[in-house]
Amino acid sequence: MKDRLRALVYLFYLFEVGIFLLLVPWSPFWDSNYFVTWLPLIKDFCLSPFVRGAVSGVGVLHLLVGALDSLTFIRTERH
Repeated sequence: MKDRLRALVYLFYLFEVGIFLLLVPWSPFWDSNYFVTWLPLIKDFCLSPFVRGAVSGVGVLHLLVGALDSLTFIRTERH
């Protein structure tokens, strides 16, 4: 039971962080975050489409790992 709960929390983490990292770089929140307003030197870097795409790519990787691990979890629960 403990291992099953740990696996479910891990899967929830992967999907939650994946969706967050996929969507937030393209939202208005990203344009006015703490680091961009506090350190104007990194503003151009953080707001570039390359960095936004890289962060979204990490989100896609989280979602992919979550999907693959979900399939593994389902297979092990059936046996």
